[in-house]
Amino acid sequence: MHYEFILNISHHCNLGCSYCYYRPAMEDNTHNMDKELIALILKGIEESIVITEATIVLHGGEPLLDKNLVNVFFDLLKKTIKTKKIIIKIQTNGTLIDNDFIEIYKNEIHYFDIQIGISLDGYQELNDTHRIKKDGNGSFNDIMRGIDLLVKNNIDYGIISVINSNFNNGKKFYDFLKTLRNLKGLHFLLSTEIVSNLDIVANSLNDLFHCWFFDNTCKFHIAEFLNIISNIRNKQNNNCSKMINCFDNMNLFSIDSSGEISHCDCISDKRAIYGNINNLNIDEIIHQKQIINRKIVMDEYRRIHNCIFCKHIKYCNAGCYGMGGNEKHCYINKIWFDYILNTIEKCEDKKNINPIVSKILQ
Repeated sequence: MHYEFILNISHHCNLGCSYCYYRPAMEDNTHNMDKELIALILKGIEESIVITEATIVLHGGEPLLDKNLVNVFFDLLKKTIKTKKIIIKIQTNGTLIDNDFIEIYKNEIHYFDIQIGISLDGYQELNDTHRIKKDGNGSFNDIMRGIDLLVKNNIDYGIISVINSNFNNGKKFYDFLKTLRNLKGLHFLLSTEIVSNLDIVANSLNDLFHCWFFDNTCKFHIAEFLNIISNIRNKQNNNCSKMINCFDNMNLFSIDSSGEISHCDCISDKRAIYGNINNLNIDEIIHQKQIINRKIVMDEYRRIHNCIFCKHIKYCNAGCYGMGGNEKHCYINKIWFDYILNTIEKCEDKKNINPIVSKILQ
């Protein structure tokens, strides 16, 4: 069975993004994950009788603040994991990608499937409004330096973008994405700080979809759009924020730098804390999660039931539990859901569109 582990190896960050959901956790616990804890986690994965393969995400905070710790992680991984298939994901803000990191990547790619995610909110005007340094200056130029270094070394990457109230030009956003060489895909999130310009944001997402859908030269996916299209074809929705009851359907654990294990960083429900790796092994925690989740799952299905008569529930499944059914997100989502459905319905030539989409629709 496949499990995903988010390792928040750093509880520090060199940026001060206005919408950061992990800031309270970093303020409560300022210690980074140590070598002994990483070794314990990897030992638990290797010795598990439940887990056959795992995805391990190096997260934070900013994981590249301590590249020595990243090196330690890979050394321990090679020494410990002998019988499991492992995928490594590194989620970074991109500002600290340098030649030292490139060397780490080149050394370890021979042993592991390593995927890199960059947090970037779009072109400079968009990005530098909220994704800022501690001194208040924008981070765009530093992020682009990191991306350029990846491209120079022929390393692929994906992007996570947080959509805020200033997202007002989907075409400009798409044109910017097209300039990014080696880009494999985009995943976007609606910020919890969106309080205004809801129609502008929604219609800008419509424009983004239009550009992407009708671009028959496009080589990168946009996860949120693909998941809606997959749902239209009754295929599985793999987007965690729009998956029906993620507690039931995701084998996911987030581990903080003290060893505390929860379901997800985005969920503040204290019931979703399953224990500490220092006291329980991985299989014991998997069992503990199944017991604890019974109550949470029932509550979640009651929340979802409130949306049961909404025509859009097939595409969002009442949204993310951690967001508590954000009404502004709901309003925006309904607009771009309808736009996607209408665009696909009216599209007569489904062969001369984005080849990624065409493959699904045929």
